[in-house]
Amino acid sequence: MKEKNDYGMYSGAFIFDAMDRAALDYIRKKSGLPKKTVLVTKWAHNVEFRRQVCNKDFEVHCGNLATTRDGFWCTAELGQNGVLCASADFMFCIANNYCVA
Repeated sequence: MKEKNDYGMYSGAFIFDAMDRAALDYIRKKSGLPKKTVLVTKWAHNVEFRRQVCNKDFEVHCGNLATTRDGFWCTAELGQNGVLCASADFMFCIANNYCVA
């Protein structure tokens, strides 16, 4: 994936990926599931890009862990220099790893 767009800012795909990975890590740590459990992104809602991200000096904070019959849900917020740049709600579910032979 190309990290920056044509304007030199980090792309929405890069920002989304950073939030998705942070949300997955947060759920792994907070859920108490065994390490071998395969979790995959089921959906992301309320994705909002509020401001450009100019460098990799950003932080992603996650919270609001909830367990539902469909999986594990949390929010992620990406900020830079104390300014909220992007946010999203993520749902992860337990799955089989069909990519392993």
